[in-house]
Formats: sequence, structure tokens, C-alpha cells
Amino acid sequence: MDASEERGWLFRWVKSVQEAKQYEEMVRHMTEIAHTALDYPLNSQERTMLYSAFQYLIEAPRRSWRYFSNKKEDDEIQPGALACIKQGSCSSSLRSL
Repeated sequence: MDASEERGWLFRWVKSVQEAKQYEEMVRHMTEIAHTALDYPLNSQERTMLYSAFQYLIEAPRRSWRYFSNKKEDDEIQPGALACIKQGSCSSSLRSL
């Protein structure tokens, strides 16, 4: 299988992985496709899918971050519960992505 065939197969696989909402795997495969872009530039579908993969991956941690940040600002969280949901845990998970 040459590089373009493998790239086409990976892209079709990424589409099915997206439907299954397995975003970490989607990012991994799109990264593989992007590494082949040195020889063959990404087309518009592949660029959009690469962007979407990372966007979907960070969507849930960002949503959590906003939720806890808003709760902290509103002072609706009890002091004991605040220790359990420290701001650092959300930000560290975002940084790891």
C-alpha cells in the first residue's frame, strides 16, 4: 500500500471514529495524516477534520473549566467542595492536551 492509499484509508477510518465519538483516537490518526503532509499537502476535508479532532478533544475539559470557574465566581460552591474541584485539575488536563 503506497502512502496516498494509506492516507485515504486512515481518513476513512477517522470519519468512522468521529461518528463513534472517540476523539483521542481521531486526533492520533489525523496527526499521522498530517505527518504525511510533507509529501502530499492536506486537502480541505483533511484540514477541517484535523481542526475538528482537536476541537472535539478539548471541548469537554473547556466546558468543565467554564462551569467551575463560574461557580467559583458565584460563590455557590461550599468551601469543602472547592478543595475537591480545584482549578488546577482542570487547567492541568487542558495543558496535557
